[in-house]
Formats: sequence, structure tokens, C-alpha cells
Amino acid sequence: MYNVLSAATGILSPDQKIQALNKPNYPETMLRYKQALNFIGTSEIELADHQIQAILSLEPEWIPALTLKAILFARRLQYAPAELLFKHVLQSTPDDINILANLGNLYYMWDRLDEAEEMLTRVLASNPQHLTSLVNLGLVYSKQKRFKAV
Repeated sequence: MYNVLSAATGILSPDQKIQALNKPNYPETMLRYKQALNFIGTSEIELADHQIQAILSLEPEWIPALTLKAILFARRLQYAPAELLFKHVLQSTPDDINILANLGNLYYMWDRLDEAEEMLTRVLASNPQHLTSLVNLGLVYSKQKRFKAV
């Protein structure tokens, strides 16, 4: 799958940056968050998990850290806990296209193709140029053997 479970969700939205700045633990949280992103980028999953756990001990409901935790579950092929965390995050940010795209990718990996299609279609309804979701939706259609002549 193309760009599966991208840590691109590691890019903080303006609201998340403001939320982070207002926290007393901001310097430590952001340092650990950046380290976790780097570890994910180099596939050092255990080191990333250590940093995320430290962040969540300071900020248990911080959306970016919960998102990274869900990504780590998925990379370990622990799909059920990843799904629960992504859905938990979506309760706070229901229109976050990165979370929806990652959930769609998770469903694809889990071979839950109808749900993958639903999530990726939601992303594309919001942003028709979301390249990863366009490609991944094509992969879903391919796996479903849904081909259309162009």
C-alpha cells in the first residue's frame, strides 16, 4: 500500500500548536514528540513507543501523541487497538483527513475493504487532491476487483 500509515499526521495543525503551547510541559512534550517522529521515520518502533508513552504520561489525551500510538500499533500489526485509538481521536477531530486516511489504510491492511473505501472516500470528499488517498483507493478497488475502463 502506498505510504501506509504515514507519520504525516505528525505535522501539528494550528489548533494543536496552540494547545501544545498552552501546556506547562510544552518543551519536554515537543522534544519527545519530535524524537518519536524521527524514530518512526527510521523504523525504530520501540524507541518511538518509549517517547510516546512518556508524552502520554504528561498529556494523556494529546491528539498527536495518541495518533502516533495508533500508528505504532498498526505497524506492529495490532489492528484492533490501532482502530480503537484512531476512532477515539476522531471523536475529538472528526474531519481530520490524515486520521481518516490512516484509518482507511489500516482497514486496507486488515482486509476490511468496504470500511477502507468509506474512509478514503471521506478524505477525498474533503480534499480531492489527497494523493495518498487517491492511490490507496485505487488499491482498494483493485483488491476488490472493481476495474473501470477509462
